[in-house]
Amino acid sequence: MATSLPPGLEPLLSSIVSMIQTLGWHDAAIVLRDDPGGPLRSVAAAGDPPPFDPDFDSKSHSQLSRSVLIVPDVSAADPRWQVAIPLAAEGITLGWLIVGGSEPDEARVTALETHADLIAAALFQTRQAAAMHDEAARQKLLNRIARIVSQHLTVQDLCRAITHELRATIPFQRATLMFHGQSGAQESAVLDADGTPLPERDPLAAIAQAWLAAPGDKILTTSLDEAAASPETRRALSDAGLHSVAVVALQAHGQRIGAFSLAAEAPDAFRPADLDLLRALADHLAGAVWKAWLYHKEQRQRHVNEALANLSQSVNSTLALDEVLALALEQLSQVLTFDTASIILAEGGELCIMACHGFDQPEDLIGTVFHFEENNIAYETMLARQARVVGDVQEISNWGHSRHEVEGAHTIRSWIGAPLVVREHSIGMLTIDKHEPDFYTGDDGDTAAAFAVQIATAIHNARLYESEQLRRQTALALAQIAQTINATLEPSEVLDLALDQLRTVMDYDTASILLLQGSNLRIAACRGFHSPEHVTGTMITPDRANYAQRTLVDQRVRYVEDVQQTGDWSHSRDEIPEIAAIRAWIGVPLIVQDQSIGVLTIDKQQPNFYTQDDADTATVFATQIATAIHNASLHQTVARQRDRLAAILTDASDAVIVVDTSNLIWLVNPAAEHDLQIERATVAGEPLSCLGLPELDEAFATAQAQQTAVMCEIVTPGGTAFHASLAPVRDVGWVIVMQDITPLKELDRLRTDWVAAVSHDLKNPIQVIQMGAAMLELDAPLSALQIEHVQMIERSAAQLSDLVTNVLDLARLEAGPPLRVVSVSPPDVIDAAMSEIEHLATEKGQDLTVELGPSLPPLMGDESLLRRVLTNLLSNAIKYTPEGGSITVRAHTTNGALNIEIADNGQGIPADALPHLFDRFYRVPNTAASGTGLGLSIVKSIIDKHNGSVHVTSIPGQGSTFTISLPTAKAS
Repeated sequence: MATSLPPGLEPLLSSIVSMIQTLGWHDAAIVLRDDPGGPLRSVAAAGDPPPFDPDFDSKSHSQLSRSVLIVPDVSAADPRWQVAIPLAAEGITLGWLIVGGSEPDEARVTALETHADLIAAALFQTRQAAAMHDEAARQKLLNRIARIVSQHLTVQDLCRAITHELRATIPFQRATLMFHGQSGAQESAVLDADGTPLPERDPLAAIAQAWLAAPGDKILTTSLDEAAASPETRRALSDAGLHSVAVVALQAHGQRIGAFSLAAEAPDAFRPADLDLLRALADHLAGAVWKAWLYHKEQRQRHVNEALANLSQSVNSTLALDEVLALALEQLSQVLTFDTASIILAEGGELCIMACHGFDQPEDLIGTVFHFEENNIAYETMLARQARVVGDVQEISNWGHSRHEVEGAHTIRSWIGAPLVVREHSIGMLTIDKHEPDFYTGDDGDTAAAFAVQIATAIHNARLYESEQLRRQTALALAQIAQTINATLEPSEVLDLALDQLRTVMDYDTASILLLQGSNLRIAACRGFHSPEHVTGTMITPDRANYAQRTLVDQRVRYVEDVQQTGDWSHSRDEIPEIAAIRAWIGVPLIVQDQSIGVLTIDKQQPNFYTQDDADTATVFATQIATAIHNASLHQTVARQRDRLAAILTDASDAVIVVDTSNLIWLVNPAAEHDLQIERATVAGEPLSCLGLPELDEAFATAQAQQTAVMCEIVTPGGTAFHASLAPVRDVGWVIVMQDITPLKELDRLRTDWVAAVSHDLKNPIQVIQMGAAMLELDAPLSALQIEHVQMIERSAAQLSDLVTNVLDLARLEAGPPLRVVSVSPPDVIDAAMSEIEHLATEKGQDLTVELGPSLPPLMGDESLLRRVLTNLLSNAIKYTPEGGSITVRAHTTNGALNIEIADNGQGIPADALPHLFDRFYRVPNTAASGTGLGLSIVKSIIDKHNGSVHVTSIPGQGSTFTISLPTAKAS
């Protein structure tokens, strides 16, 4: 396309060449390049210049100064020389000044070069001014376009506004504006130069679409070569009379988002300046297109959100599953264009069409079932739990062949599958179909996925509602059943009522309850049999091939669709017509505390009658039956135990009193009424103190405080002595057993009196023996043998005297004379006892030490008896500790009690002797030291009189420690 010169320049150049002609040149011409590197063309000429060869500067020539001298053919009739002088300014060659004539000299050429410089300067300045004017015009155009495109929010309006502005600047006959998003979303507008819309399938749009899909420069070459377009596209453009194309990419956020294209009828119609304008326009246009797309996307999302909100509101208005699905497809049609759509739910290993839209006969499709196929696209989509968009399902291998059985399946091209997911488990599929390929985009898939979430939730809620309704109905029936069968505790009545109530929740022809008896199952009750007496009592032996036995052992419910089709169904009772006719069967174990007690069997003479839901209902019912049977059994057991306990309490010779958790008398047996002279009706519900036994009240208070069993002796006002045992009983209260020990106490008193009398009567003879032995030594000298015999008599008499003394002391303690209670200083009584036995330790070379705690509190007790306790314990320690041993006395207070420990490192006491150590006359076996076996009994009796305690710890070979604990004066 020729470039026009700026106004006024062409006449100027013509006058210049005319003036040059007057300088002695036959002809003159000025040739210029419109663009650097472009072709040369003549813009002014004078005379008769020879034909101009634009490529002369690339041919052989000679150089004169900076001019090019073209030598003519001297053999010609009229040889003419040509001189070409470059028109250069600022290092740019703008063209040439070419003159012709006779052979030039250097002076004439130099004059021409001067004129050439003036021409070049004028041309350069003129072009600079023109360029600045063009740039200002272009910038003004761009500003106007930027202002205009900001006012439009659709691709169609944007394209129309741009073409209106450009048609005065760039020659074109067709324009297209295309948006292409990452998710596959696409929108385009194709217009002619007047802004009239053209079909979107225009070849110019095809060029832009193909170019966007492949990497390339920002501007596509305007020549329609093979790189620019396919042969079909080039042919379509040529048929439309278009021969030049310019495509500019629209980029935003680092990615191509679309393209703007122009097409013109003239070849090479678009100048570099036009392409520069398009490049500059692309930035404004990209932002406007991106904003328009965001607006479109926001509007679409708002529309989708409104539809989802309407869907949520609609499906929440009903919990009927059929209505929920129909409402969902209706709302889906408001936001997505489709030819057909379906909601398919998974049931076991099959898919079932539950709702559909867009089909001619939807009632024929609803309920259609087809199996999962691993090569089926629906199965794969459900496994992936992600929405899937397919441009053309007819082109993929895993488009399920079974779908051809569905109306219109062979016409489906574009397809969206959105799984219905609940708690990470696919429960079905939303399918959306279009008969046009490549119709849906990723955004459409996202919209379908959003709808699928709402639909899945609605389906889940509807199913929960149905399940809850069924559960409530079943629960109500089971509650009524439980109330009915628990109204009696007679086992046979429980079984009959259970089978009668079972029919209210489950349909059956026959039913039986089999209870475990030994290793066999016995039919304890049955219903539905013509002759139940022939069935009841039947024993089923352990045979794992039998369904009932297997259910019992496995402890899990089992239902069989058709027992006649299985090889392990027992036919041992086929002589009974009802059993021979059984087809569908449910067996439920009766389990109590993880133990099988029997089996509930439910039968139907129709195959495939029962489902897993029926088995679940039977399981719940079986739990009720098992509980009722167990309760009836427990009732019988408790009744037997109650009768047995009543007989024991009635016939028991000991008095028994039961106090409840409120500390009120709940039960007294006949022996208690007789021994305590009370009446059951009078004392029942009264506190224990109503019996008038202070010692029993005190023992009961102690037992409650310690929450342990307590034993004590109680004497009634009438003088009857009882040994009472008070023990807590969980969930009952307290049981008090009182044994009359009055005869035993009398025998013990008689024994004590007799021992005391005998001991007292022995005291005088013993003294006479001792005195006689002493007199023998005074009467006359005795031989060594006689002296040994006398000493033997004296030792024996002394031992006998000690024994009698200890027996009398023990008798006096047990007789119970009052203690001479005074305030006793622990250090004083310990010092007094130490003084009495210190010489014994010295004789054996033993180390006797005392360790007293600070500020020991006084005791309230009988000082002489307490000193006797310490003396006995210290004497034993010295006696059973070898020579050179050590004995330590320690005293300290703990929890209001004074503890006195006497520890030695003697021979120790065997463990089996410790429980008997304080018994009367008990001596540790294999003990060499002498003793009466009453010393420790006296110690315990004295400590008991002081409300204290004594205990011993010992390790054989290492020593023993005796500890007495006495209440201090403050505690007393």
